[in-house]
Amino acid sequence: MIGIRTTKTCKAIDRDGLRGLCIAHQYYTRGGCEAYEELLNYVVGRNITDTDIIAIADNIYDHSDIERIMEEYGCSSDEVFDSIYFNVGELVHWFCESRMI
Repeated sequence: MIGIRTTKTCKAIDRDGLRGLCIAHQYYTRGGCEAYEELLNYVVGRNITDTDIIAIADNIYDHSDIERIMEEYGCSSDEVFDSIYFNVGELVHWFCESRMI
């Protein structure tokens, strides 16, 4: 008997990768330790959705020195958010889970 293979596409973000992103770009400089740990732990074991990527970018934006970034790069607050969103999106690892039923 031939089975049918089901495949589920999954996305993940590595906690250490997210931490490295925040350090490299000097993000989350206005967030406390507890909020930062919550952000980093949010991605652990989660199948990341597009909504999650937006939520992570929003969280980073809300806890970062946006004025400094705008001044440093000569950009608007919207462009800062777009950049954070893009950077978080680049951390996403795609994989699939399949099984025969």
